[in-house]
Amino acid sequence: MSNTSTAVDFEVTIAGQKIENNEVMAIIVDDDLNQPAMCVVTLRNKLNQYNGKYKAADTVEIKLGGGTRRSESGAGSGDKQTVFKGEVVGVECAYKQGGDHRLSVRAFTKMHRLLRGRKSKTWQDMSDQDVVSSIASECGLSAQCGSTPKITHKHIYQHNQDNLSFIRVRAARLGFAVWCEDTKLFFDAPKLDADSGLEFVMDQQPKGGSGDKLKSFNGRLSTAQVLKKVTVRGWNPEKKEEVVGEAEPQSSPLGSSNAASGLGSFGTVQTYVVDHPVMSVEEANAIAKAKLGEASMGYLTAEAEAMGNNKLKAGIVIKIKVNLDEASDRFNGKYLVAGVTHRYTADNKGTEGGYSCFLRLARDAEKGS
Repeated sequence: MSNTSTAVDFEVTIAGQKIENNEVMAIIVDDDLNQPAMCVVTLRNKLNQYNGKYKAADTVEIKLGGGTRRSESGAGSGDKQTVFKGEVVGVECAYKQGGDHRLSVRAFTKMHRLLRGRKSKTWQDMSDQDVVSSIASECGLSAQCGSTPKITHKHIYQHNQDNLSFIRVRAARLGFAVWCEDTKLFFDAPKLDADSGLEFVMDQQPKGGSGDKLKSFNGRLSTAQVLKKVTVRGWNPEKKEEVVGEAEPQSSPLGSSNAASGLGSFGTVQTYVVDHPVMSVEEANAIAKAKLGEASMGYLTAEAEAMGNNKLKAGIVIKIKVNLDEASDRFNGKYLVAGVTHRYTADNKGTEGGYSCFLRLARDAEKGS
C-alpha cells in the first residue's frame, strides 16, 4: 500500500450493530470548533443490503486505531479509540453499472440539535453560562461551561436565532468556543497552556521515542488583522455614564513572541468597538479581551497532513517541528488545533486501508518550544 497513509484497525457501529470491516469503503470525520462534528461512512451496498436499514437519530460510533508513531509500511496501528459519537441525519446512495453500489451514512454530533428551529426568548438576571446550561438541557445535552469571566446580565435576548447561532454570539463576547463530545456541550475557552503530549515532525521518519510523521505543512504568517489594543465603549442608561473597557496583548503559552510584536514599525494599531451593548466595565473588558484574542489567533495559521492519530481533536494544543535544523524557527512550536479531519480509505481488497489526518491550526505567537 501507499506509504503516505497508515494501515489502521477500526470499528464502525451504527444503530448498535457493528459493521464488518470489509464492508466499509471510507470513513471521514470532520471535527471543528464552533460547529457540530460530522461523520460520513461509505459502505459497500452491492446487494442493496443497507437500503432502508438506518433511520434518523440512530446512534453512530467510530473507533480508529492509532496514536503512536508508525513505520512507513503502516505496521502497528495502536489501540482503537472513539473519534466520533453522534446520530444519523441522512443517507446517500450511489449506483454504477457493473454492481459497484454504495451507501453513505451521514451523522452529526448531538450538537446539531441546536441548529433546528429559530427562537425568540428573553432571560433575566442570568449569566451566559446559566443560559447555555438551560438551552443544552432543553436539547438533551449537559453543559460544561468555563467559570470566568462569569457576568450576570439584567437581560439577554435571543432574536429569532437558532440556538447554536445564539450561543456562538454569547461565546464570542467572552472569548469562548463551543464544541460537543457525545452528550456534553462545552462552552469554554480552549486551554492553550494544556499539553496534549502530541508532537508531529517533518522528517522522512521521526527518530526517537516521540513524534508522529508530518507529511505536509503549509503555514501563513500575517499581521493584517493583528491589533495592539482594543477599546470597547458603551453607555449605561441607568447610571447615565460611559462604560469603557480595554485590552492589550499579553504573553502567550504558544510562544515567546506574541502576535503584536510582529507588527514592527506599523505603530500603535488599535480598534474601537461600539456596537456591543455593555452595562459594566467588567463586561467591556471581557469583550475587549475576546476581540483581541480573536484577532491575534489569525497571526499564524496553517494546514497540515499527518499520519493518522486518533488522539487528535479540535481544541487541543500540539507541537509541530517543520525545521529540524533550527529549533527557534518561527513555524516550529505549539499550535491550537482549530479543526481536524480523520480520513480512512480502504484499499482495493477492502481489508486494509490508509488513515491520515488533516489539521487546521492557529497560533497567536511564534518562537516557542
